[in-house]
Amino acid sequence: MLLASLLLMLGGPLCLGMAVRARRLLVAGLRREAEVSAREHRLELAEARRAEREHRLALAEARRAERERLAREMHDVLAHRVSLLSVHAGALAYRSSRAAAGTGPPLDAEEVAGAVEVIQDNARLALDELRDVLSVLRDGEPAGAPPQPGLADLPRLVAEAEAAGQRVELTVGDEVAARAGSVRAHVQRTAYRTVQEGLTNARRHGPPGAEVRVRVTGVPGDELIVTVENPVTGGGSPAGAGGGKGLIGLGERAVLDGGGLEHGVRGGVFVLSARLPWQI
Repeated sequence: MLLASLLLMLGGPLCLGMAVRARRLLVAGLRREAEVSAREHRLELAEARRAEREHRLALAEARRAERERLAREMHDVLAHRVSLLSVHAGALAYRSSRAAAGTGPPLDAEEVAGAVEVIQDNARLALDELRDVLSVLRDGEPAGAPPQPGLADLPRLVAEAEAAGQRVELTVGDEVAARAGSVRAHVQRTAYRTVQEGLTNARRHGPPGAEVRVRVTGVPGDELIVTVENPVTGGGSPAGAGGGKGLIGLGERAVLDGGGLEHGVRGGVFVLSARLPWQI
């Protein structure tokens, strides 16, 4: 009896202490788990916020790149259109001044009407394209991208230049003519812009009436080579005449496409050449 009472007196507090200790250990463990869980939750939230910030930055960068691309496209188109407009207006003014001075035949009504119509059409197109540029730069997200030209549009581009009085010789290699559709769309666009920039520079910096030679050659699986050659006055070049922005942008296009651009004066002839990948 005494032994049982002794065991009860000693065992009761011991069991109670063990129970309290076990409870404290359990509470501490639960607290640690809660802290770890809260820390993991905070890390997940921080990671989610970081991912969201990166996503917003990526979207902003994509929009900026798209705006720059569209603005560059429209710059090329607008420069081409304005140069055509300048050529037509200059020809009309020249012939009118010669007629007024008695050194040339007077313009008849049909010639004047035709010249005015061409100037009006090009001015309207230039304004429309300028409006597109301003819309892109102002709104940030254009309603739609402008149509993208390719190799099939080169004859039309040459015809526009010839209508403005340029003499253009266009040579397209057999492989290009037969398999132009296998050239990637962005490479075709760069090839078209190369010819457009070359014709525009020839109108601005070349002697009047000089022939511009355009060659488009290449081999599928290797390279597409676009070359524009025109005589220059005084040995100058577009890049050294206070301009060159179009050539800089064109060079960036070629590099982004995986190719390259070269330009310079060789023997009084300005040579613009783009080498672009023709992957199949």
